[in-house]
Amino acid sequence: MYKRQGYGFAMGYLGSFIILGISMYFLQGSPTDSDIRTLIAISGFFFAIFSLPLFFNIKENKSSTILKSSIAKGYKSVVNTIKEIKNYKEVNKFLIAFFIYNDGILTVILFASLYAESTLGFNTQERLVLFIIVQGSALIGSLLFGSLTNRFGARNVIIITLTIWVIVVISAFFVTTKPFFYIIGIVAGIGLGSSQSTSSCLLYTSDAADERSSVDLGGRRIIKKKKQNSETRRTRQ
Repeated sequence: MYKRQGYGFAMGYLGSFIILGISMYFLQGSPTDSDIRTLIAISGFFFAIFSLPLFFNIKENKSSTILKSSIAKGYKSVVNTIKEIKNYKEVNKFLIAFFIYNDGILTVILFASLYAESTLGFNTQERLVLFIIVQGSALIGSLLFGSLTNRFGARNVIIITLTIWVIVVISAFFVTTKPFFYIIGIVAGIGLGSSQSTSSCLLYTSDAADERSSVDLGGRRIIKKKKQNSETRRTRQ
């Protein structure tokens, strides 16, 4: 299951990698407002094309439930989750930890471009190359750590990836050259891909979450149902 999660995130990074590659063509020299708008349109088209398999190939069970009832049921589920989530201490601890360390990761990503431009003198093309490197290594990190999570467990792999992020931030403090910053970008990308895919795995497979439908933690109930079906098949055999 962990490897599948890694594959899913890897495909997302592959899409970003392709879009950034296309961006390099349009953002040569000094990009104009028209170039930026063109890129936004291309990105939207990219999303539309790769959403088509989902729309046409994924079948849903037909329901007679009207839209109004579905919306009310959705809000009721959210309210029930908020009420009952306090009963699950391990999930609460993870969500608090995730809020803190993921916010740190997003902060590093946000300031990486500013730091590269203002401190190291990166131009637009060089910054695009940097983020292409990050997306490429994030793809590798998702695939690699998906396999490692199967072997060592999600919690242990998250600790490893957060250690990688600590090394990245400390190393960036001492950066004085562009090549060194590119190398840090490779390591940061590996940490980015692994931390995102592994964090969702840890939440979705947590035994601390509730089995009842009133507590909804994203795709966890789907995974639990698949695990139950798999156990049922093994029992029958």
